[in-house]
Amino acid sequence: MTEHAAASQVALVTGATGGIGAVICRTLGQAGYEVVAACRDPGRGRALCTRLNADGLRSRLLTVDVTDDEAVRGAFRDLARVAPRLDVVVNNAGWNQLCPFEDSTPDLWSRVVDVNLLGTFRVCKEVLPWLKRTGGTIINIASENGVVGGAGSAAYSAAKGGVVAFSKSLAREVSRYGIRVNCVSPGPIDTDMTLEQAAGDERVAARRREKLISLVPMRRVGRPEEVATVVLFLASSASSYITGQNISVGGGITMC
Repeated sequence: MTEHAAASQVALVTGATGGIGAVICRTLGQAGYEVVAACRDPGRGRALCTRLNADGLRSRLLTVDVTDDEAVRGAFRDLARVAPRLDVVVNNAGWNQLCPFEDSTPDLWSRVVDVNLLGTFRVCKEVLPWLKRTGGTIINIASENGVVGGAGSAAYSAAKGGVVAFSKSLAREVSRYGIRVNCVSPGPIDTDMTLEQAAGDERVAARRREKLISLVPMRRVGRPEEVATVVLFLASSASSYITGQNISVGGGITMC
């Protein structure tokens, strides 16, 4: 059983209002963390925090665009005034749009890399001073695509593969401070992201979902809760001797 957090421990989750992010916030909140829900849309963020707080969990909103250097720096300056510590940081913000490589453009690649890889870099850069004080942990949400690649997702696969490699490098650098860095790589998960990746085309999304299921040995898509429980394990002292690892939550798509 995963241990509960001490009452004073704080966990920050980026991309907090997404299908996986919101469940991670709830799971960490239920384990006793005060949750800082970080997202771009303040309206959706306030709604999430209202739901969490109504259920007796402790949460606060941090409005931030992880693609904006100054916005990230400013958000953490604001956070420092109200949250004296951070113990867990979950870099969950991500974005993708399905596109055959031959049709992809530098603008698409720039946006995908900016959100998924550079967004992770920006947040990690800001939180390291906090985590040095607490010996905290970073959990970066990567993707199975970053390990095996994905047709129509060359930019996303490259960016998420970069997240995995970056996380391993960072883990080697910061372990001397007692900071652990790990990745969680979801496979197909039952969220709205598949539809978003298909630019809102429900038929394309349905075909992609069926194809993905056919590739999963367990023959189903995963649930956000199945990602969140792995995040909670990596956040807790139950994983105190684990760092620099990439844990697949993909129903067996990758087995190595």
